[in-house]
Amino acid sequence: MLTCGCVETGLEKNLAANAASQCEDFRELLDGVSKSRDATISWDDAYRRMMEHNPSLRQSFNQLQQSRRLKRDQWLSLAPNLAAFVNLGDSISALSNINGDSLDARIVANLNIPNPFEFHARLYAAALQRQNAEWSHELDKRRAFVELHSAFTDQQLLAERQREVEGRLENLAPGQAADLPREIATIRKEALNIRRMRSIQQLRINQLLDTPGKNWQLTGNPPPIDYKQRIGDLRIGENFGKLALNLQSIQIEGAILQRQRVKFQQWPTVTFGLSAPPLYSSEERVPDFSGDNLYFFSGASRSFNFSDPVGRQTLRDATQRLEFTRSQLRLRIESEANRLLEARSSYLELQASERKLRQTLKRIESSTSTEAILLLADLEERAQVMEALTDATRRIRQLDLQLLLWDETYWK
Repeated sequence: MLTCGCVETGLEKNLAANAASQCEDFRELLDGVSKSRDATISWDDAYRRMMEHNPSLRQSFNQLQQSRRLKRDQWLSLAPNLAAFVNLGDSISALSNINGDSLDARIVANLNIPNPFEFHARLYAAALQRQNAEWSHELDKRRAFVELHSAFTDQQLLAERQREVEGRLENLAPGQAADLPREIATIRKEALNIRRMRSIQQLRINQLLDTPGKNWQLTGNPPPIDYKQRIGDLRIGENFGKLALNLQSIQIEGAILQRQRVKFQQWPTVTFGLSAPPLYSSEERVPDFSGDNLYFFSGASRSFNFSDPVGRQTLRDATQRLEFTRSQLRLRIESEANRLLEARSSYLELQASERKLRQTLKRIESSTSTEAILLLADLEERAQVMEALTDATRRIRQLDLQLLLWDETYWK
């Protein structure tokens, strides 16, 4: 009861301390967001920092390192098992006379040889897991690159949009008194929306770089990504989508391995072992490794489940999972192929729309009218065109980044 009471008291103290620490962190971050000055960072520095500090990438890399140790650990499992024993004791009547002769210390080693079929399956599973971790880590790095690239271009678009809103406010003419309040209210609403988007953008950058409380200003341009000239040539295969195909093949191979292991489980389990005399004993100073003290043993066992005595249902279930996996992946490949076709169509449509919007914008900006009503109409049309143009540019950029993720020629 005393131990349980200590546990409860210690838990309460630790939870209270953790809550107080998090509260202090919250205050510091809140002050940092409101008081910290802007800090500039270039694409190269931001990318380097992201690759070194991004929490998701660090976790992915740790999983990769762990998977690389699996094969080594499987082979190390074949090493003899060492065990040390120390006993101190005597009969009840002789407890008052315990001495060095009552102490018995031993170090023993036993060698267990696993089922060779099961051991091969574990080695194969370790190699499969390592390969999956490597390809998954590569995909995580690509996604982080795309996210950072998107953050840079989004900041540029926000800056352009803010300048455009400020320009509209400066160009309002006094002669537009009838519609001036409405136009000013519209502009202020857009400016407030831009500030909110910039705040969200800042949180996004801090998550990528693992810099809570910072207020980064991204400088320079990220690497150019443009599929305008290549959109019609993309085909799923070696140069596009190979990583996705590799990750899908891992799923199929994992299902095949699972079925093979189910088959192995239907066979008797064979065990081999070697027992040696103690490597050290306080009673026998020199261990005797003669043949009479070395014992080799082996055995075979087979368990039976009365609901499925020969394992047919278990094997049937594993086979069905394999077929289901293959079927699901075929459907996914079909879906990805359709998405690629839709991306091509959307890309071409957005390009055409972007050209038309730029022509309309050029016509508005070349207007020489001085009448207040016409000027106001031009300003409203220009704002609509700029918003549509920004949206078209953003959607094209999103398609570029989606295609980049699976473009093997870029990542070679």
